[in-house]
Amino acid sequence: MIPPIADASDATPLGVPRVVSRGFYKLQHGLHTFGIDVEGLGCADLGASVGGFSQCLLACGVRTVYAVDTAKGILDYLVRRDDRITAMERINALHHEPEDRVGLVVMDLGWTPQRLALPAAATWLEPEGLIVSLIKPHYESGEHLVDEQEAERVACDTVRAVSEIGFVCEGLTRSPIAGSRRKAKKGKQGTGNAEWLGLFRVSQAAAFQADDDAQPG
Repeated sequence: MIPPIADASDATPLGVPRVVSRGFYKLQHGLHTFGIDVEGLGCADLGASVGGFSQCLLACGVRTVYAVDTAKGILDYLVRRDDRITAMERINALHHEPEDRVGLVVMDLGWTPQRLALPAAATWLEPEGLIVSLIKPHYESGEHLVDEQEAERVACDTVRAVSEIGFVCEGLTRSPIAGSRRKAKKGKQGTGNAEWLGLFRVSQAAAFQADDDAQPG
């Protein structure tokens, strides 16, 4: 199913009994905006953390989710107990060779810039597979605080930069929910940095190159 537009005021969206993290609403927004029907898909969630993205995928009817994270024991039990989840803990997605290929990779890889995250995600993909990645301009720029105008510029620059390493951006949308609250100057309220969700696929030229590299010499 393609989920309806995200509504962060809804405590039980898509029929879930409890939302495990705000990532649920972020991915719901991305899937809705990009028009991605995930029903029956095999998926991977890189940087799964407590499982907000994974929970959203499950609620939309995916077949399986590989929930990958460097931590252990933080994937929420409400997500972990689902038979469609394979919890892959203490695994760095940047250096892991996947045992399976999937139709969709979703990811929020913390401090990792997209130029490193996207190639790692691509190793999971079936032919014609898609990637939905949360772009955090403050991580791309290396700055903890990024104002609204600068954040949008960095997000767009990031999309242009990854096109040079073989990734086509087929959609870009601002997350309806900002990142974690940042510290503000004394006497002012802290706010979260703006974030974007990008829809990517491996370019045809890059896919051909990968196939050529895989051929015996």
